[in-house]
Amino acid sequence: MLTSIAKIIEWDRIETAFREVFNRRWYTNSGPLVRKVEKELERYLNAKHVICMTNYTIAKEIVREAGVEDPSLRVISLYPSVSMIPGACVSTDRDRTGTLLRNMRSSYGIDRQMDVPLTGNGRMSEAQALMILLALEKSP
Repeated sequence: MLTSIAKIIEWDRIETAFREVFNRRWYTNSGPLVRKVEKELERYLNAKHVICMTNYTIAKEIVREAGVEDPSLRVISLYPSVSMIPGACVSTDRDRTGTLLRNMRSSYGIDRQMDVPLTGNGRMSEAQALMILLALEKSP
């Protein structure tokens, strides 16, 4: 098991990538890196929709609260198998489930505003997405 992300990714690469995030000034709320991770994982998982979340507990709770019957629904922890940075994703092949979970993760609701008490902000940050993308670059 890896003990440090720096053991697989050169520090200069991490520093340069973070500088790009800071220069872009987009840190959360479905930023470009989070969208890129979701697209990469859709391809890798062969799923129609992947919704990244800040951690596995929030992902499981949002799926539970959604109460949908969807045999294609999966909750996947990205830590430590993909990245040494905590994060999770939910995948589904159903459009309605994908939209519902994306909106719940962002506290928008789908048909109406809904309470999501466990969202300590369920959105994955750009920093989390960046570290996952860097780890994916190094994976075979």
